[in-house]
Amino acid sequence: MTKRETSAVRLIGAYYLATPLFWLLDIGLGLDLRAAFLDGAGARLSWYVLCTVLGVIAWRWPAAAPLIGLVESAINFFLLIAGIMLPIMLPGDDLSNWPGPWGILPFLLIGSVCIYSFHSAKRALVP
Repeated sequence: MTKRETSAVRLIGAYYLATPLFWLLDIGLGLDLRAAFLDGAGARLSWYVLCTVLGVIAWRWPAAAPLIGLVESAINFFLLIAGIMLPIMLPGDDLSNWPGPWGILPFLLIGSVCIYSFHSAKRALVP
């Protein structure tokens, strides 16, 4: 692995290992950057635990980090979009859970990780 690939892998692993900090921001400040699509506290905690486990896997097996980042962030991004769009598209639903102006932050964070992981995985596959 080149130095650039190693730093990309470490950055992705660090992002997932920082999940407990995202959880603290979520419960402490209500700033839900990683699990914005989940409403229940149990489901959110499960997602944070899953992401932390993925971080340990990415740290232990660095070659898996780009794929882990790509798959998790793509799923997270899809669920985030669905969580925003379904209340708008379904008749009779209210918009009480509309994220407001700060709702763009999870899109920016998760989308950036998805793009970064995609390019890291691409560099790993194409020499």
